[in-house]
Amino acid sequence: LTMVDVGAAECIVVMVDGETRIVDAGHAKSWESIDRAVQDTGTDSISYFVITHPHADHIGSAPKIIEKYDVETVLLPPITYESAAYGHFEEVLVSSGIPVEYPYVGDQYMLGNAQITIYGPHPVAYSNPNDWSIVLMVKYAGRRILLTGDIEAEAEYDLLAYSDLYPLDADVLKVAHHGSNTSSTYDFVSAVSPQYAIISCASDADTEYPHVETAMTLYDCGIEDVFLTSTSGNITVEISPAGELSIASEPSQK
Repeated sequence: LTMVDVGAAECIVVMVDGETRIVDAGHAKSWESIDRAVQDTGTDSISYFVITHPHADHIGSAPKIIEKYDVETVLLPPITYESAAYGHFEEVLVSSGIPVEYPYVGDQYMLGNAQITIYGPHPVAYSNPNDWSIVLMVKYAGRRILLTGDIEAEAEYDLLAYSDLYPLDADVLKVAHHGSNTSSTYDFVSAVSPQYAIISCASDADTEYPHVETAMTLYDCGIEDVFLTSTSGNITVEISPAGELSIASEPSQK
């Protein structure tokens, strides 16, 4: 799993047993970095392309991904949204004829030998598009990675309410909303209790991500291994078939 360094945006490329899934697509200006990351997988076929939610920093390069790569299925959250970026994405998607699915909580997908379970969004009338983010639990060789999109506190507490059915504990947590203090409540992070946390954020001082409150929450929950794209570049989580987990980073080629 590679979290691509796309600045104040997000894109994750997952490859298991020769099959590839992309989760989000950064900004339009992120295209070259994303394209390199996908090319590094050695494939031109994308089994699943997940758009967690419709904001521009998660869909910007989606049209180019659809146009260049052989995308089998697109997964979208069940909401409508109006923006120039999302309108362009919808036009390209419709023209492509690629099948679209709107997954429900509990739905499962296989990517090679990895099982991917939909944890969110729950059918709640959220007012914030961030809370409609598709949340994924990736399970492989006994390891678990939780991908959270941009969910905020309201959606986190809904995930906690169903944690008896869908346990949140994971080895790696993709910290929600770029490390914003609107997300990563203590109760949620404590329930996940990851060994590692990874955050997609920019080095731009104006954004100040991750927020100090989030950094302190991660520390208070005992998470000492926190990786930021702003300082580490591309972040790659590797799990061997025997379940050995390692994380490496490399400067991105922006």
